[in-house]
Amino acid sequence: MRPLLISIAVLSSSLAINLEAKTQSYQCPDGRVVETKVKGSREQRKKTANLQINEVKQQFSELPGWLDKPEPESLLQVIESNCKTSKLPKGWAKVCQESEGLNSGNVYDYIENNFVPYQLVVDTKSARNDKGKFTSYYASYVNVSKNKTDKYQHPIYKFSKKAKTLSRKQIEAGGLAESEALFWSDNAFDNFVLHVQGSGVGKLPDGSKVKVLYAGKNKENYISLGKVLRECGEIPPAKISLPSIRAWVDAAKPIEYQRLIGNNQSYVFFRDEAYNQEAPLGALGVPLTTMRSLAVDTRYIPLGTMAYVAVPHPLNDSKIEQVFIAQDKGGAINGGIRADIFAGEGEQAGEFAGRMAHKGKFWLIKPK
Repeated sequence: MRPLLISIAVLSSSLAINLEAKTQSYQCPDGRVVETKVKGSREQRKKTANLQINEVKQQFSELPGWLDKPEPESLLQVIESNCKTSKLPKGWAKVCQESEGLNSGNVYDYIENNFVPYQLVVDTKSARNDKGKFTSYYASYVNVSKNKTDKYQHPIYKFSKKAKTLSRKQIEAGGLAESEALFWSDNAFDNFVLHVQGSGVGKLPDGSKVKVLYAGKNKENYISLGKVLRECGEIPPAKISLPSIRAWVDAAKPIEYQRLIGNNQSYVFFRDEAYNQEAPLGALGVPLTTMRSLAVDTRYIPLGTMAYVAVPHPLNDSKIEQVFIAQDKGGAINGGIRADIFAGEGEQAGEFAGRMAHKGKFWLIKPK
């Protein structure tokens, strides 16, 4: 099963010290300690438990952008990928039996004739909300070597029973032997991004590539580093993104970066696999499809569920309005109207994922 994949827009984890029931504290890069009500993943998960999610039946013609029917080839690809497992929601056995007859000319007609869209709406005591948060993740690149050298100094560790019991502080203090390193990278922040994404592609010194895949994590709580930088006044709230955080890291003094990353006691461990053009596996156990696979909160949306998303594009003035399938889950993906879009591999995907943090609408598309 594919591990927890974490959105790049949410960014990282930290150990927050509980000062009182509703307050936590972080150490800022300049040494100050600030109190905040920003919560970690555990608290967010509790907060989003038992939400009242309503499904409002609609017609496909009511879905924004549906009539455009974009990129049927990638839609066929994600449906075919979904059918590689039997662990699918009700009605999908029939869909998979009939999928051999689908092509780029009839796939949208098939969906219209055999599925029904339901818009998700969250009811609270004060309001009815039909919008949720959409972020993105990707398979990042990191330069790696099997051996530690003057250039490759930063360990990417393998998973073990001992590893999962240690905090970041303990690991960085020598809690794991160097022999436990799977690879060594040439950039500490690239390691951090790899932890956030949950998987990536290692570029070896000879120019070849290797998959670096999630194998496990420790038990520490997850809190956004981007939020810590915001709470500390280092980056304005509207400017928080992967590029702005990387720029901050590049300009920071070593002690400032260590204070920031010291808040982050969550730690991720990896395994390697021969590289091919196929994307990483999601939690459903099938390869993810670029801009067609979603990570969701499986308390509310079963893996394998078809969905429709309408959300602003992070890099231009257009909109993302198309079919996706829920094939993954993530530790930071909490809530009914909440999803993480898989953007693919490499720098271009990273640019998309690094800036994706928008409100949008969400529909489930269920077999009749």
